[in-house]
Formats: sequence, C-alpha cells, structure tokens
Amino acid sequence: MRWPSRYATQRLALWGLWARFDPERRYREAEVNAVLNDLHLFGDHCTLRRELVNMKLLWRSDGGAEYRRVPAEPDAEARALLGRLAGRRRPGRRGTAPAPGHLDDPGPSEAVNGPGAAERACGDQLLQGARKCSR
Repeated sequence: MRWPSRYATQRLALWGLWARFDPERRYREAEVNAVLNDLHLFGDHCTLRRELVNMKLLWRSDGGAEYRRVPAEPDAEARALLGRLAGRRRPGRRGTAPAPGHLDDPGPSEAVNGPGAAERACGDQLLQGARKCSR
C-alpha cells in the first residue's frame, strides 16, 4: 500500500489520525508510533508522524523527545469526516457490526452527499485500514 497521491485524501486521513490523540497528553516518539501503527496498514508510521507535524496537527519538541496534539480547527470537510468517525468502534473488534460508511457498507452516492463525498469516503477507507480506495 502507498500513501495517497491526492493531497485532499492525505489531509482527511491525517485529521482522522489527529482525532485519536489525547489533547491533554504528552507523548514520547515511541508512543506516537504505537498510536499510528494501531490505526493504519500503510506501513510507514514515520511518514504519517512527519505529515502530522508538517500539517501542524502534532507539535514536536526539538530532538523529538516529546509530541503533543495541537488544538486545531478542522475545515467543514474534515469536521464531517470526524463527525462520522466519532463514537465508531474500530472494525474487526469482537462483537461489532460494520458501521455506516465501513468498507462493507456501500453507503450513499456522491450525488446524495455532494462535492467531496468521494474524497471523504476514501479517507474513511484509509483510516479503517484499507489498502487502497475503492472508488
């Protein structure tokens, strides 16, 4: 699997990862790596960590000894994605059915959801561990 080439898809995936970090907690680099590795199948947590810092969603101390989630205001598209992800259990956990928008759920079309729906769906799929977008 490779990192998506479309910036809009990357950005949505990073907002989804950002939401999983505790805003009150300080993280060591190994802890950031563990959080990221638990949330993706991309295979390169270093790229994800670096992009979170570059996008100013995570703050990194000089030398990388400490990381913190940065208070940030997502745009409307990212807020819509975060709203869909809120309260959703991660796929594959025992006793859970596919949530709406999960890869096993066909979901509504872009015509119903408006512009950007395909990118949001792709971001959802990447956050849920898809190897590639199915659009």
